[in-house]
Amino acid sequence: MSVQGINKHAVLPPIISRSDKEFLERMQRYIITETQRVGCNEEGPADEYYIIYRNVFDKVIEYVTAYKSILTSIKKEYDAFIETIKKDQRTAFSLHGRLKVLAGEPTALIYHRKRILQLQEKMKHIENNSSKIQLQIDEIKQLRAEYDAKEVQSCTFCKDPSKPIPGTVFYLKYLRGVLLWFRGLLQWLGSLLWCEFDPWSGNFHMLWMRPKNK
Repeated sequence: MSVQGINKHAVLPPIISRSDKEFLERMQRYIITETQRVGCNEEGPADEYYIIYRNVFDKVIEYVTAYKSILTSIKKEYDAFIETIKKDQRTAFSLHGRLKVLAGEPTALIYHRKRILQLQEKMKHIENNSSKIQLQIDEIKQLRAEYDAKEVQSCTFCKDPSKPIPGTVFYLKYLRGVLLWFRGLLQWLGSLLWCEFDPWSGNFHMLWMRPKNK
């Protein structure tokens, strides 16, 4: 056999065993079934697509014995690389959210400043109204005090007309006593003059006969 013939024979595809062929067919069916089940394709979603092929890789490592160590190392590097990409994606998503927040802050700041100015204007208006109301209250209090003072001065002795003026009760009793004394005196004088004193008319009436002594 010539060298050329040996080289031609070397490039022929390797003959796989029946068990290997069945294993590859099972893996191919697994990939098709899982991608259809989760509804993904080669363009995405990336997470589901990555999980399917990672499971296939694990099954291949379990099936192959001669290349198990090297395939395990390859898978570890592959998983680390994928995890780095996913971490970078999460970081980029977080930064994008922060960027949106920062972009919206100037608008929110302008709104809050405008709202502060409006509230300050309302506070000034309320304070002015409060000052005016307080002045009106003070004026009403002053007018009330002046009115009460005048009322006290004008009604010192006439707050209750039904009540006697202090000191007059004793004076009236004294005058009644004096009046009775004078009446008694006049009656005594009338008896001496044979006349009778009429306290109602204040006159003397002559008697025809002198009253008998008891």
